[in-house]
This record gives sequence, C-alpha cells and structure tokens, in this order.
Amino acid sequence: MNTSATLILLTLRTWLESRLGADASIEDAALALQIPARTLQHHLRAAGTTFRTERTSVRLAVASRRLSETDTKIDAIACEVGFATSQYFSVWFRSLTQKTPSGFRAEARRAAVQPVATAA
Repeated sequence: MNTSATLILLTLRTWLESRLGADASIEDAALALQIPARTLQHHLRAAGTTFRTERTSVRLAVASRRLSETDTKIDAIACEVGFATSQYFSVWFRSLTQKTPSGFRAEARRAAVQPVATAA
C-alpha cells in the first residue's frame, strides 16, 4: 500500500470514528476527505478493503474499547456506535466476536486483573 492510500485510510478511519452514530456513506466520506468517491474506492481496493469493512472495523474497535475500559451501559454503547437497539447491537457484536457484549466486558475485566507471570 502506498503512502497516499495509507494516509487516506487513516483519515477515513478517523472520520468514521467521528460519525459513529450517523448513517455514513462512501459519498459522505469522499466529500469530507475532499476526493471523488471513485478515488476513495480505488484507494480502499488497493489497500485490500472496502468502505463497509472499514466502517465495521471502526465500530467494533470503539465498541470493544468502550466495553473493556468503561462502565458505560451497553444500551448507551450500542447507540454511540450507531445501533437503534441494544438487541441488534448484541447480535452484531456476537457475530463478529463470538461473545456477547456483557461476556466480552467480563472477560476483558478478568484479563485486566490477572497477575502477570514473571520468569524466575
């Protein structure tokens, strides 16, 4: 992936994170990045990804971070990352992680308090 495509991909991810609750399209993203939509698609294809994949990745990363690092209610996180209901969010999250949001949160918390083994 060339430097231009890398920069566009990073900028797209930042833009997507700022628009989690909104219905973002590739046309909206291209307008925000000040490039034609076809150029954005070309760069995404060159990077081996798609707009939908990037949007899903950003939503999952934010949701995972919020679940593991905060006590924010799952309903609020669902809304924050663009889902109308926590039920739909839970189905979506589980389809990607094989864990429910509450199960993911519990596992992350257990991992955070596990003592680190040291070599003797």
